[in-house]
Amino acid sequence: MHDSLIDNVRAALTKRGGYKEVVSRGQEGPIEFEIKFRPSPGEPLVTYELHIGLDGRGLPVVQRELLKYRRGQKGKPWHFLDFSNGVGHAIVNESDYGKKGVQEQREEQKLDSPDILAIKGLGQFQKFKQVAAFRRLIEGWHVSDFHIQVARASVDAGYAEHLSPTGENLPLVAQFMHEHYPERFQRVLQKMAERVPGIVSVEATETADGRIVLRFQDDAFRDPFVARYVSDGTLKMFAYLLQIPGVKFIVVRDQDSADCIQVKERLRTLCIQSDHPANKRQGLIFFRRCLSQAKMSKS
Repeated sequence: MHDSLIDNVRAALTKRGGYKEVVSRGQEGPIEFEIKFRPSPGEPLVTYELHIGLDGRGLPVVQRELLKYRRGQKGKPWHFLDFSNGVGHAIVNESDYGKKGVQEQREEQKLDSPDILAIKGLGQFQKFKQVAAFRRLIEGWHVSDFHIQVARASVDAGYAEHLSPTGENLPLVAQFMHEHYPERFQRVLQKMAERVPGIVSVEATETADGRIVLRFQDDAFRDPFVARYVSDGTLKMFAYLLQIPGVKFIVVRDQDSADCIQVKERLRTLCIQSDHPANKRQGLIFFRRCLSQAKMSKS
């Protein structure tokens, strides 16, 4: 869903081996999603449906995209967004919904391609409030498949606001937050000091050849350590702390390290204690690739 919103449905499926690798085994499709969400407390429950299938040439397309909700227990729900194969309509008088005698006013729309999500374009207009709310929800998701060895390496100087799934741009994200959000970065360092004894500062410094390196200062030593020589748990904690203020829903895919449980408990506490407005209803999911299905269900 997140990749489809950023690019399109075809690109999102290609990253996962194509349509045949994503659809359930032995099935022809379509691939269906149904997500129910409440934009804020007291508002009605919104339902979003997405059906992805293949066209006559075997290319992935959005066969149906629907966003609807109903105020109260009675009455017909309005389809605020209803698209099929790149063509559809959206309701423009959303604020009048529920008023006596008011009829929905539809605006016909056509997308550039049938593999593009309608919420990608319409979600940028404020007159489509629920569409925009759902778009922000999906954009706020983050999947972390953190790779320690990748994150330890230095990177070419560049720009990154958010951590990539594998974490290879960690030094760039730290540099960005230090330069543009110094107060938030200081809170990250404060929480690091509370949970990792000895760590007093973290710097993203540029080397002579134009690469960015993370340096961790331990109060017991005069010179800082580069990321290559700090522990796995320290590096993971720093990476996740950088992400917590900026996302609404985090899925952490832990590889095989024994410190997964400790990091999980600390992050869950930080999500609850976070003072960032987006984190008041923040989700956090941990799972480990090495666990069997039975153990995963139990944990």
